[in-house]
Amino acid sequence: MKKSLGKLIKFKKAKLPSNKKIIGNYCLLEPLNIKKHSLQLYKNFLRDKKNRIWDYLPYGPFNSYVSFKRWLKQDCLKKDPYFFAIYSKK
Repeated sequence: MKKSLGKLIKFKKAKLPSNKKIIGNYCLLEPLNIKKHSLQLYKNFLRDKKNRIWDYLPYGPFNSYVSFKRWLKQDCLKKDPYFFAIYSKK
């Protein structure tokens, strides 16, 4: 006999993110653009000398800008997952 885990719910599929900028109170999100964002992202990731930002991710750290950019092109321009560059408004 199958047990019920709780009440049935009416599942509604989430909408895909918009490909437009999202402007918030403290930051803005911009859909990832390799030409515009890749070099600055790579430079910012290099600031973590111990590579701790990569500890729980299935990718990285990257040994060169070329390998990082290749990864962005192969894995970060799809609909799922969808990547944004985040800018502080400060």
